[in-house]
Amino acid sequence: MRSYENNEDISIPISMLRQFCFCPRIVFFSEFKDIQPVYGEWVNKGMDFHTRQEMLIKRRNLENLGIPKRAKLKTEIKLKSTAYNLHGVCDAAFFFVDQKGNNKIVPLEFKTSEKISFVTGAELQIAAYAMLLEEQYSCTIDEGFILYGSKGKTYSVKINKEMKNKVKNTTARITSMFEMPLIPDSSATEKQCSQCEYLNFCADRY
Repeated sequence: MRSYENNEDISIPISMLRQFCFCPRIVFFSEFKDIQPVYGEWVNKGMDFHTRQEMLIKRRNLENLGIPKRAKLKTEIKLKSTAYNLHGVCDAAFFFVDQKGNNKIVPLEFKTSEKISFVTGAELQIAAYAMLLEEQYSCTIDEGFILYGSKGKTYSVKINKEMKNKVKNTTARITSMFEMPLIPDSSATEKQCSQCEYLNFCADRY
């Protein structure tokens, strides 16, 4: 179990937001029981997938996404915020100056699946990256994109006040687990449980 002097010392990995939305017990088992499951081969293919997605981005008509051709693509952007108690690595983001002279950033998140399931967690993840990018580069981000599948399909996520509040609330819920590390209730469906590497550790599930 990891220990911290107080909540101010806690920095939550942004990927944990998605895991928590899928099922809070994933966070409990990985952080407080230090149980690390063996993942399938698909995890090891992530790097190649990211490379393919970057190639697809460069080939597509970016103007359909509201991104000018002059935009610069940066990848693997390291981010950390003490204000939000979050850290992570954003897969990629486009940087450009709009017609009004404003600095604009559009974050991207890559997913290997051919379709997006359990959308909320993925939305919070891209929104959290947007919040940290805003803080780090002193700009306002209105939208991010999740690119998924072998053909790089896109899913738009609006970065608004409601979405940012969801990120903050989820981060607070995770942080509170460090104060009282008890196994949380789970509302995961049978389908979700069947996809979870921690299923064998849940005695009261399917």
